[in-house]
Amino acid sequence: MKTIRESVERTTPEELRVALRELLLGATTPAFGALAKRELELLIVEALVRVGYLPSAPSVYDLIRLLRVSRPRARAFLYDRELRRQTPETLDEQARLVLSRPLLQNQGTLWRWMWRALFSPIISGRNCALWAIHRTVRFRPI
Repeated sequence: MKTIRESVERTTPEELRVALRELLLGATTPAFGALAKRELELLIVEALVRVGYLPSAPSVYDLIRLLRVSRPRARAFLYDRELRRQTPETLDEQARLVLSRPLLQNQGTLWRWMWRALFSPIISGRNCALWAIHRTVRFRPI
């Protein structure tokens, strides 16, 4: 298992400079000490991704194994990180794509439409936008 020290030593000086600059700028914006602990932790996770300790798209297992955090905390990190990396337009587009392909589910004699958006915390977090998009999506008959 690689360590943070090994990852830092293998990183080029330019990448280290960029990672440190992003970390320090984020920690001192708008003022030093004004960030919540959660925001500071997310900045550190981004710096660890930049130096190569974490993969660019870490999984829950990667965060549990490398950072030694609990499963709920790892999932919350991934959720928060993804929310901060996406724009409202890309979230709306993802929701539009998901809602345009519903799943047909059988529950005994009851058939109902299910949308994959219900299972994606990133997309279902935008409930207001989902309803507006849902009304504009046209379904083709089967």
